[in-house]
Amino acid sequence: MPGILVGLDGSHYSERALEWGAKEAAIRNAPLRVLVVHTVPVGWTGRGVPDPEDNELVLQTKAAAQEMTDKVLAGI
Repeated sequence: MPGILVGLDGSHYSERALEWGAKEAAIRNAPLRVLVVHTVPVGWTGRGVPDPEDNELVLQTKAAAQEMTDKVLAGI
């Protein structure tokens, strides 16, 4: 997969990583891909248990990631 991949988890550090990734992608004329992390509850086995009715939280996570991406790209 060519390009720059940056993971976002909503933290300040991931925002800084996004800034770095966007600048690198621009310098290298490469595509920028943003991976959003969405947490799910942990079941008794210790593994994540996705809730099919969790769509609202998924949409909120996606919107927050888009907002952060737009903010970073506007500042470059």
